[in-house]
Amino acid sequence: MTANTAATQYWFAYRTSQTALTSTTTRTGGLTEAAATPVNAPLTGLRTRITYYFQLVASNAAATISGTVLSFTTQNCLPGLPFTPCDKGVRIPAP
Repeated sequence: MTANTAATQYWFAYRTSQTALTSTTTRTGGLTEAAATPVNAPLTGLRTRITYYFQLVASNAAATISGTVLSFTTQNCLPGLPFTPCDKGVRIPAP
């Protein structure tokens, strides 16, 4: 994400439908970098073996811009292991 020196908030919109990204992560603000900056946000409560679609959304005084819609598929839960995708948040990188 590139803020171009204007104070910019960002969040991710996501959902299981590619055309209705109505769930969102918490808005994070204060970015002002003129260069591209990697961003991420935690997700919890996702269902297993489901494809989720997401896009980065950024907003400042000049405009609100939505990025390309991308996807990921959650994995199966494996009971008894110390870490599974079901008991930790999934972090999605910026496109």
